Amino acid sequence: MGLRGKTIAILLVTVAAMALAVLVAFRVFYARTSERIELREAEDDARRVALLVGDDLRQLDMLCRDWAYWDETYYFAGGEGRGYIESTLGDGESLDNLGLSGLVFRDSTGRTLYSFESAPGLAAGLMDGLSAAGAARAGGSGLAAVYGEVHLVAARAILK
Repeated sequence: MGLRGKTIAILLVTVAAMALAVLVAFRVFYARTSERIELREAEDDARRVALLVGDDLRQLDMLCRDWAYWDETYYFAGGEGRGYIESTLGDGESLDNLGLSGLVFRDSTGRTLYSFESAPGLAAGLMDGLSAAGAARAGGSGLAAVYGEVHLVAARAILK
């Protein structure tokens, strides 16, 4: 191999070594940076989801509290409001508009006065979860898993 061949070989080896060094440096830098960025974005997404779920829980709790403190609801729970369901909930359109998957009215003894559920057994499963947490009587809101699905739930005592 002559001088020209040796020069080309050294040049090719040098260029290949530099390209490999740049590639390795880029991969290491890029992998670390992109991993940090993805982690930060995942944390931001988790915070956003928590805020959205918290906001939805507050809205559901306000709706529940509003209905619980409504005089017509009190009379219905006491057995006096005969037309309450028809006038308040109609044919279920109100519940569809609110996006509720279940609704249960119970009297002070725990007897169910009215129940709506978008899937069979959902209302009973939600009530079991609320009762186990002590929220059925005390009131409150949170998340409940019923039949493998997570639901936002709220409970309030009906007061005048």
